[in-house]
Amino acid sequence: HHIKEWLGGGSTDEENATTICGTHHTAIHTGAWTIHRIDGLLFFKPAPWLDPCQPLLRNLYWNN
Repeated sequence: HHIKEWLGGGSTDEENATTICGTHHTAIHTGAWTIHRIDGLLFFKPAPWLDPCQPLLRNLYWNN
């Protein structure tokens, strides 16, 4: 998945990409989740209707 969409000027390289399952890929495109890169680490943020606190979450199982 492109973190910054290719049509929006995002590059097609490793720095602008992450692997996600099909379900979460769809959720990102529908606005249920957003991806943020902070200090080189990827964080996922749920939409306000999923979690009003909108915490920044990481998958530590795959991304130590």
